[in-house]
Amino acid sequence: MILAGCPLAHAQEQATSISDSESRSTPNGSHFETIYFEFIDSVPMPEGIRNHIVAFSETLILLEQRGDYYYFYLGCALSVISLLLLLYLMIYQRRAKISVENLASAEQKLEQYKKKLKDARDYQNTTLKSLGQDLRTPLNSIVGVIQLLKDSPLNTYQQHCMAMADVSCRTTLTLIDDIQDLTQLHEGKFALSEEVMDLSRLTEEVAQMFQPEYQNSAVDFICDIPSEPLPFYMGDPSRIQQILINLLSRAFQNTDQGEIVLKLEIDGAENAQSFAHFTVTDTGYGNCEVGAVELDNPLAHGHSILGLSVSKLLSEAMSGSMDVMSHTEEGTQIEILLPLNRAAHPAGLNREFTEFPHRKALIVSQQPTLSDLIERHLASWSVESEQVSAIREINEFIGSDQCYSVIILDSKNEKTATITRQIRKIREQTLPLIPPIIVITEPSNLYALDDADKHELSYLCPKPLLINDLHKCLSDAFTLKSPDISSHLKILQNSNFPVRKRSNITPDAGFDRLENYADSEVDTRMKILLAEDNLVNQKVTALLLKKMQLEIEIVSNGRDAVSRVEEGDIDLVLMDMKMPDLDGIQATRRIRQLEALTKQPTIIALTASTSPEDEISCKQAGMDNFLAKPIQYEKMKAALAFASIRNKRNSSLAA
Repeated sequence: MILAGCPLAHAQEQATSISDSESRSTPNGSHFETIYFEFIDSVPMPEGIRNHIVAFSETLILLEQRGDYYYFYLGCALSVISLLLLLYLMIYQRRAKISVENLASAEQKLEQYKKKLKDARDYQNTTLKSLGQDLRTPLNSIVGVIQLLKDSPLNTYQQHCMAMADVSCRTTLTLIDDIQDLTQLHEGKFALSEEVMDLSRLTEEVAQMFQPEYQNSAVDFICDIPSEPLPFYMGDPSRIQQILINLLSRAFQNTDQGEIVLKLEIDGAENAQSFAHFTVTDTGYGNCEVGAVELDNPLAHGHSILGLSVSKLLSEAMSGSMDVMSHTEEGTQIEILLPLNRAAHPAGLNREFTEFPHRKALIVSQQPTLSDLIERHLASWSVESEQVSAIREINEFIGSDQCYSVIILDSKNEKTATITRQIRKIREQTLPLIPPIIVITEPSNLYALDDADKHELSYLCPKPLLINDLHKCLSDAFTLKSPDISSHLKILQNSNFPVRKRSNITPDAGFDRLENYADSEVDTRMKILLAEDNLVNQKVTALLLKKMQLEIEIVSNGRDAVSRVEEGDIDLVLMDMKMPDLDGIQATRRIRQLEALTKQPTIIALTASTSPEDEISCKQAGMDNFLAKPIQYEKMKAALAFASIRNKRNSSLAA
């Protein structure tokens, strides 16, 4: 093909007519020619190219023998070029083959590394799940004993100690829940619900959960939400609350003084799709090393980083984002941005605040952030306001020509005696109208201030200041309604450290939620069997049930549970999942196969594992519901109410 259109082509045609006897193997051929052709034969190449080179070389030999040196030298030059080109192609082919082999080897190693990484992550997740289950079992006993002690006669010091122990247990439970959520998020086994949400109420509910944390803290906690009612949105409220709880827990853990601010803003509230912008800012010591590496490997950096990592993954699962800005000794600011679709306004629900026109308020606070927040809320309700920073300046302002409809007093950095003395001074002044006083105070001061000022017309509002509490206090003050802090005290008495709802799964796959039965009655005539191998858990559960006027029988393994149910007269079985001899799943299957029973009992699992897979396994085995450890009084009561309703319904069907 190289000789096409070349004079050498004519010479090659002539060479083909030469007798076969004039081949390269004839005695006339030189020793060099023999070596050359042997080399050509030994070089790996396509047969077509080899034949072409051989024919071309034979043509050159004939040209040299005939003395046609012009075409001979031209042919030699073309031969050299062709051989160089062939050598280049062979080298390129070899390198390409090596590259392909290296690429295949690299891909094989990559797959091996991926498999090892997956195996390591699976092992980590399995270990963490097992660890969480093992920790929940002793926590069940501790939380149960604390609940029993809290309901017994205790002095103030003992109640304080019980409250601290309760918070510590629930903090540990929150850590276990974070680990479980982290493993589920990594495994992709995590579902989000779609519910109608009131973001203002959701945010304030989270802030209210931290009143027990706040009342013993030296920091100021401020919940800043928009003054105007927000539209309703679709989303997963429990998971958004979980994010905020994690962020606030980290803030309280890292902040000894200063302030913590939880702020909600809505970007594009008038659009069909808006962005919820949550910000948690604290003045703690900060951590300049908090970054992507720590968030991706939270188990090596402590509980606070673990909570941040879970929050980041949850935000991304909701198509949002989380940004952390932290500086040592300056504090931390964490921003959560979540896209939300607007929902229809529920019928018959009015969230508009009553306005108070022609009123003027005096705000007394040493905290600019809190003063500005109160002033903004008052302005949205048509109330004018002025600010002073010290309590001693009150007399100067109310003694002037200004006529104030209300005084809003922040008790921060002020002793109870100083506040009550100042209130009495205001009452003693000869004014045409003595303004009512709203005292914003730490939750722990509500009792003291209420006792010290029972006969004065002042209103107490607990921190963190919530917009609904402030509006209610203003409404009561302007209508001269008698002060009443009973609702605030009730909230404090019943406050628990925030505990997360269990993970969402497909409604048809799991059980009815026990919280739906919290207000239902419990049938105290039920015959209850507890299958539990842990002696302490046996005693704690028995005491909880005794508190509800219920008696139980106790067995220590699944085989004894099956035997006792087979005897009859058992209405409810509380079945521990991990027991010797027969576990809870195996025992339940055997009970469901007892055909001689006149009625099948309700079976509720007592489990330290709260994963959706375990819930589905319990249902497939024949259980009717499950109760996650640690078992709390309210949860146990709801479970018993569920069993009472189910047994009553089954009895009606049998009749």
